[in-house]
Amino acid sequence: MKSKRTFVAAATIVALLAIVTAWASRHAGAFTQIESNWRFTTVNVTSLQTARTNVTNQADEPVQVEINWGDVNGDLLVPAIQQVVLPGHTTSSDFSPRSEAGRMEIRPVVKILARHGDDADGVIAVLEVMDNTTHQTSLVYQGLPPTKH
Repeated sequence: MKSKRTFVAAATIVALLAIVTAWASRHAGAFTQIESNWRFTTVNVTSLQTARTNVTNQADEPVQVEINWGDVNGDLLVPAIQQVVLPGHTTSSDFSPRSEAGRMEIRPVVKILARHGDDADGVIAVLEVMDNTTHQTSLVYQGLPPTKH
């Protein structure tokens, strides 16, 4: 009786693993690598301000994005964040210069890494600059969407 129970348990585990593997392989291949970049110019921010990049997915399927911050020379300032953004959802990344930096010229670096389609339609990237004391937004700037190839 014990060997029958062990066999049923093992068969159940194998069946579940097969289902999970099939599901994962089907969904892992669902994204298409597209590597499209939103284009932003630089903005000046001080240590009394925070720059925030918001990326909203208005498409009907998930999209994988990467958000980073660059300086005037194109050097990246912080580690990038990568995230899958579901339809109707937004992700964001904040940057505030250290107080000793005073004023800095920065720009958001937004990449659409992968999605079901082959372009960045339905994805919107916006930069806003906020005052750290009053929490009021002083600038909202939508970048230029990636060009279609």
